Amino acid sequence: MDPTTAKLRNATAGHLENPLVSITGYANPCGYGYGGNGVISWSSQDVVSRSINQGIGTVASSGSLTVSYAGQTKTFTITGTTSSGGTITSSVTITFCTPLVCDMLARMNDLC
Repeated sequence: MDPTTAKLRNATAGHLENPLVSITGYANPCGYGYGGNGVISWSSQDVVSRSINQGIGTVASSGSLTVSYAGQTKTFTITGTTSSGGTITSSVTITFCTPLVCDMLARMNDLC
């Protein structure tokens, strides 16, 4: 059942369900010896469960998490399940930089 149908059905029972999930994020700036990580934050309402991809899994109704994917672009998607069994999603894509120290080590044929 889609969220609109769930909203109408629950409105007749005296409760207006308004399912919502939201996710935002940013990458920290690169500089000598740091970078390659960032923060995702999420919130939700009127969903019975929620999870985030990229190996994060089930999460609380709101929160934030430091994530690290140096030199990669990742899309984080939160999926919420409504009480009627429908799902809603929200996504954010973050491009993480490669820390400068990693660039320097790579040039010296070392592993980062």
